[in-house]
Amino acid sequence: ALQLSREFFKLPLEEKQRLQNGKKSWYWVREKVFQTTGAETARERETVDSERAADPESDSDTHNRLMLIPSSGPGYRGMSEDANFSGDLRESYNLAYPFPLLPGPPRHPSETSEVDCGTGVNLWPRADMCISASPEWCEKFQSKTAEYFSVCFETATRLRRKLSSDSCLGPFLGSEAEAASAFEGTTTLLGFTHYTFEESIFTQSAETEGAEQSGPDNASKFGCNQTGQGRAFGIRPHQDDGLCTLLYTDGKPGLEYAAGVWNNATGAVESDLSLYSGQMCRDDAQFSPSICWLPVPFKEGCWIVNLGTDLFRWSEMKANAARERETGGNRQKEALSCQEVEGQTEETVFEGRRCKATLHRVVPMRAAGGERFSMPFFFEPSLGVRDPVSPFTRRWEYLVTDASGGIILDRLE
Repeated sequence: ALQLSREFFKLPLEEKQRLQNGKKSWYWVREKVFQTTGAETARERETVDSERAADPESDSDTHNRLMLIPSSGPGYRGMSEDANFSGDLRESYNLAYPFPLLPGPPRHPSETSEVDCGTGVNLWPRADMCISASPEWCEKFQSKTAEYFSVCFETATRLRRKLSSDSCLGPFLGSEAEAASAFEGTTTLLGFTHYTFEESIFTQSAETEGAEQSGPDNASKFGCNQTGQGRAFGIRPHQDDGLCTLLYTDGKPGLEYAAGVWNNATGAVESDLSLYSGQMCRDDAQFSPSICWLPVPFKEGCWIVNLGTDLFRWSEMKANAARERETGGNRQKEALSCQEVEGQTEETVFEGRRCKATLHRVVPMRAAGGERFSMPFFFEPSLGVRDPVSPFTRRWEYLVTDASGGIILDRLE
């Protein structure tokens, strides 16, 4: 699959652009809403809302509102053209669940559901669109990438079950049936990424690093890189959406993760939860020069696993709810991370444990030889899945806030 991704990015630009991410590929949400004239009083709107809550399947005075989340979903994004990562030194190509090549969970909820949602269509390279590629190569690309997608999906599902086990984070979405249901209508994406680094980038980055370096004098002994917002990135600091990402790379350097922030008083690297969010993938605070960045080691034949914002949000909510229950019963216990649970007895483990979404970035490295390839597999639930505690916010509502350009009201039906 990695070799096929290299071959894909060698296609002429005009052919790749025929597979450009656009409206027909974006995530979409169709929601049933009550008709209003805009002239109702607050009390009248309150009455409509209460009637809708009492009978959400009523068709009287309702219409369907179709909304699109810009720049989401499958398709090709040219160098520095990803709206959510503007200016980053990479091109990418994403594939959603490859129906009908693979059997899988149903794409849509019941027709009587309040919310219907999903991803747009996959844009496969075809011989009539990518004329420099043979029909045999196009067929091989489809079959092999679908095969790799299936392996990743199965592996990520096993990881989900492990993470929600009592020996790890605990059931962050309730029962196994509820967790499995959350991935019906999945927005999981398989990505191919090509980073390109020109020599001029390294000169500019060196000048920026000299101006932005901060932290204690012993930073170098930890191998920390502390450069911030002014430098060039393969991809800027961010967290991945979804439950987790299975990442495979060509082994070239550049991928780094946030180990914490410097405590200038003690000279130590400490965890800082303010850097992490279950609601936003990107934030200016992630450019802070006080963050200690460490290289992610590469191991041949193994995935690098990033935990996602959905998992962070759900585990945090469940941990907070558990703390409130136990504190109410005068049982003071601290929430433990998954790593801290190992070796503890059942009696000493706090019900509900939180984990951080992995904050990471890719920086240009001369040792990469001018380019770098990777394959991220973004394991994501349905857009309509709700948070496990009140106010039970739906996942798409977070994506709307985080997406560049917000949401587009496509039409009323």
